[in-house]
Amino acid sequence: MDAKSAPTPRFGSDLEVDVTDWTAEELSRRSRDYRVRGSELYLERRGGRTYLVADPVPGR
Repeated sequence: MDAKSAPTPRFGSDLEVDVTDWTAEELSRRSRDYRVRGSELYLERRGGRTYLVADPVPGR
């Protein structure tokens, strides 16, 4: 089996929160609650929705 075809989890922390309807103030305040040690939080747009995503950072 090709290594690229093997399913792998995209996010090490399994954190993916729909934040489409959050205000900027809510996003700033609530993102602190979703922090994951050793991960970087970022926003991702998909299909008209916005998600707060935690992506593992190697070496942290």
